[in-house]
Amino acid sequence: MKYLPLVLLGFFLLLMLLQVSTTAEAVIEIIPATNPSTCICFEYTVSGGDNEPIIYQSCEPSVLDQVGLAGVEMSVLEVPCDSVFTGTKIVGKSSVDSTHLNTSNQ
Repeated sequence: MKYLPLVLLGFFLLLMLLQVSTTAEAVIEIIPATNPSTCICFEYTVSGGDNEPIIYQSCEPSVLDQVGLAGVEMSVLEVPCDSVFTGTKIVGKSSVDSTHLNTSNQ
């Protein structure tokens, strides 16, 4: 019983170390249930007044914080998991096929 506080302290430090190492991962891969060989990334367009819209791509779920902001349109991309990248990049042309986004009944 006299070593119990020391064991609990060691266990607590181990948990803290594991938590720090899991947050150090650069990208969290989101894998859709329908096709486990692909991962989900995001493409979003930011419109800024009279300027041309800027198209960004990112595989980080933190970009979802921008959903609902004025001038931001968000789309989901399914990419091969070995193509998942860290950070955000600017692209010249959208990778989203707009014909698949049309949900109207025609």
